[in-house]
Amino acid sequence: MTVNSRTKVDLLNADLLDGMDSTELSISGLERVVGSYSAFDSNEPKQAFVGCPPGKRVLGGGPIINGEPGKVVVTLSVPSNTADGWVVEAWEIGAGTTGNWSLHSEATCANAQ
Repeated sequence: MTVNSRTKVDLLNADLLDGMDSTELSISGLERVVGSYSAFDSNEPKQAFVGCPPGKRVLGGGPIINGEPGKVVVTLSVPSNTADGWVVEAWEIGAGTTGNWSLHSEATCANAQ
């Protein structure tokens, strides 16, 4: 059998493949967490982190840039190394800007399995 095969396999038990039954695959305790803003100035780069509450893991996240539309680019938007929060980074484009801007990170967290 190959992945994406249309071949029917008798007595296939998916629980034996991943070690979990369907009741363990649900998401609970879903929560949106908003981090604090970086400084509102023209310095670069800016970094921001938002952590999940204790006992929760990050499912996704992203940045929000306040000010200077089109003059700032997000260069990093990833889960933290320990998967308990979201990290973002942004820089000014090209020659930059003298205008003020800030960055913050948001995350979607859920109970850890």
